[in-house]
Amino acid sequence: MQFKLLFLGFAPALVSSWAFTWYEGSDCTSPLGHIDSGSSSLTGGNLDSNVHSVISDGTGGRISINGGGNGGQLIEFLHRPTAAAGWWQEPHNHVLGSRDLARPEQGTWMGVTRQGRIAVLTNYRETGVPIGTVSRGAIVNDYLTEQPDSQQRDTRQFVADMIESQVAKRAGGFSLVCGKLNEPLAIISNRMADDLDRVTWIAKERGETVGLSNTVFADRTWPKIINGEKLMKSAIEASVAAGDGEDKLISRLFDVLSTDTLPRLECEPVKEEYQSLLKQSIFIPLLGDRAKFEAEVEHLQQLGLAGYTSGLYGTQKQTILLVDPQGRVKYIERTLYDQQVRPIPLGRGDRVFEFNIE
Repeated sequence: MQFKLLFLGFAPALVSSWAFTWYEGSDCTSPLGHIDSGSSSLTGGNLDSNVHSVISDGTGGRISINGGGNGGQLIEFLHRPTAAAGWWQEPHNHVLGSRDLARPEQGTWMGVTRQGRIAVLTNYRETGVPIGTVSRGAIVNDYLTEQPDSQQRDTRQFVADMIESQVAKRAGGFSLVCGKLNEPLAIISNRMADDLDRVTWIAKERGETVGLSNTVFADRTWPKIINGEKLMKSAIEASVAAGDGEDKLISRLFDVLSTDTLPRLECEPVKEEYQSLLKQSIFIPLLGDRAKFEAEVEHLQQLGLAGYTSGLYGTQKQTILLVDPQGRVKYIERTLYDQQVRPIPLGRGDRVFEFNIE
């Protein structure tokens, strides 16, 4: 999610990024689709009974994975409170994901449900426009938390209702990819058309390739979009060629999310100086003066939401989600810093969830 920074207007405070790739053929040599917003790109393809990715389970057998990997990345001011990934409390205990605890809405930037609904949010800066009056994270919540009963709207009806209510247009700049696994996914935006037939849908045609990041839809000028797309495709292809097991595939996806190509400036490494360079790198290393932050942190915490627009900044969480053709889901969230913004040894902040889509 993005939040208004007092010194810049709109600037990203939370950035979600993710990846999703699927293949055709038992030898996995025909890529049909790739969604990558962790590297900030999207490529869609049809998901059906003939589409699957096959990788070795390391024992001579094979694991068939439909959907490859879905990886997420949260970049924020690191003292901003967020809940670790987990199943939400009733009546929304069918939703799995993290939550932003700084706002009363406790919105999320990425989540999946036991019924296979998925939603991923990316925000972008807008200048010269009024401040949004609707929480973007709350829009994600609205889609994910619908009760899984006979009255639950399908994706098309959800989009139609968003158009009619004009809720999206009252939010700051954002793009939301939402839908159900194995079905076309819609892209909802604060700039979405008022005509349902003009809404963008992805994952509906073989070979379809589009880009989505923390900028307006279809902006392919960001280096992280181009580099990330190449790296994710290479990771999937290398995994298939090597006959990787699931753990190795996950390791490769974390490597993609950890790619640091941020140019280093001679000035103090603070976010304000690096704002225009954040589009260069998938992973954002810690930016800011730790001594200054530790001296100010108690004061910042007393400011409420305004206190999360400065301080130490960087990649806070990385998430990978795997789905197989039988509906088995594996969700891994890696947290890199604790609540005191102290680095967590690699892997010790991991949370892993597995379930079958109902």
